[in-house]
Amino acid sequence: YLAKIKTNYNKLRTFLEKLEYKKFERISMSELQGDIESNLIIEYSELNNLANYNFNGKLKNFNLIKDKQDFPVVVENFNGDFSYENSILKIEGNTEINKSPAKVSVNLDKDYKLLIDVNTKAFSSSFDFLDEYNFLKSGTTILNMKIVKDNFSDNKWSATVNGNLYNNKVVIDEVSYRKKEKQKGLLKGKYLFEGLNLKKVENLTLITNDIIMVGDIFLDEDGYIDKIDIKDFVRELDNYSATLTYEENDDFKLAIKGSSINISNYLNEDTSDNADGSVEITIDNFYMNGFNFGSVKVASSVKNNQITNLIGDIYHQNNSYVFLNYNQEDNILSKLELSFKDFGLFLSNLKFSDKLLYGNGDIVFNVDNETRKIVSGKYLIKDFSIKDASFLARLLQLASFTGLLEILANEGIPFTNLEGTFRVEDTSLFIDDTRFKGLSLGASTRGIIDLEKKSLDLSGVLIPAYAINDIINKIPLLGKIITGIEGEGIIGFNYKAKGSYDNPEYSINPFSVLTPGIIRSIFNDLENSSKDSSNKITK
Repeated sequence: YLAKIKTNYNKLRTFLEKLEYKKFERISMSELQGDIESNLIIEYSELNNLANYNFNGKLKNFNLIKDKQDFPVVVENFNGDFSYENSILKIEGNTEINKSPAKVSVNLDKDYKLLIDVNTKAFSSSFDFLDEYNFLKSGTTILNMKIVKDNFSDNKWSATVNGNLYNNKVVIDEVSYRKKEKQKGLLKGKYLFEGLNLKKVENLTLITNDIIMVGDIFLDEDGYIDKIDIKDFVRELDNYSATLTYEENDDFKLAIKGSSINISNYLNEDTSDNADGSVEITIDNFYMNGFNFGSVKVASSVKNNQITNLIGDIYHQNNSYVFLNYNQEDNILSKLELSFKDFGLFLSNLKFSDKLLYGNGDIVFNVDNETRKIVSGKYLIKDFSIKDASFLARLLQLASFTGLLEILANEGIPFTNLEGTFRVEDTSLFIDDTRFKGLSLGASTRGIIDLEKKSLDLSGVLIPAYAINDIINKIPLLGKIITGIEGEGIIGFNYKAKGSYDNPEYSINPFSVLTPGIIRSIFNDLENSSKDSSNKITK
């Protein structure tokens, strides 16, 4: 029998259900609406008393009607061809998915295995149902999606997505990442569903010119993220894996481990989130502000997206040699403390300087609780040597201390103490009062280091035979008269260093070499007063 049918989908569905056509009942969907123009061929076998139905024709203005809260994907205005022959359903046509144009191909075989192939040029707004997890902020995505349902009657199905992000702007605040439009980018992954609920995303992969990120996402029964397992995260100095889990009270737990991490990428995040949780990092190379701190293990607590306490170690050849501790205090400032077993090794490993040998002690940074910036601090380092330092060599040369020059070039000049304080204002580091103490040499220094311009303006006193001067300084009244300021001596000279880091200009006051300390102090005060007066007149 042959019949031409022109009707809507719901009427055809009702008609076939009354015929008790079981195969159609298994694939019937009440959520579909639209018009059908088709040929219906009914083949009846008197021998088996069975009827077989074959369709082919056109689908017009079809829509998938779902509650957006249950299924946030809107399919509308589908127009195309279909055929249902020998229990195989095929559909091809064009539609709009969340307002983005798409070409769709559907195949349902005899075993009720469903395959859907979707090709679309998707607008970034089509993914707005992902809320904060929509990282596509502008542009269009050339997207291919393959939907597989092994049994049409089963509620489990998957969607494999492969998208070209060349025309998209990508923003991922969680890792401080930005990609502009007209830059290469690839997004792919496999989404696993049970009914309309997304349960897991497997091998979600983002690849651009400057980032590779691969991971799995696990969701709970209510559709909220329960766990994120980042298998690989590679970007410049970042090369690590991570696991992010959410507890029942919504606190998070982040564990990072791997080859390297540039923590500077994560310290300046501008976010309004009030997240609470904990962070643990075990990394071979810990980068911050351009320095590699080497192997680091740290654990920290986070409150309202701010670190409230931190404890950790820095390792050299599997042995801890630097300990760090931070606790946020209730007053204006909090303290970050670093304790060193070998300060010279620490500076050498940072590639900052290899001129200081050994040394143990502490550096304490005062951190502003509001701005999270270091504003001041102090340091005390004991039992170290300085070897072959050009800065000190130049001063000793100007002072004609040839004996100390030889020691500096060979075994290094030993010191028992390095002690001082500093302040930070904008890009300037103010050395308020720093003193070196040693058997053969002592020194004081103060001044300004401009971290942005990489320049310095320092002055102080260099004192040979420091131990003898120090003994004199301890004599009541006489020591004060002779040596003046504590830590300076009867034999010494005033020095200045000013200019760039690489090539500062050095100068000494030859008349200060044998000047008693208190007289030297008076001259220094007069000189400073003269400078202040000159500045006022200039102003």
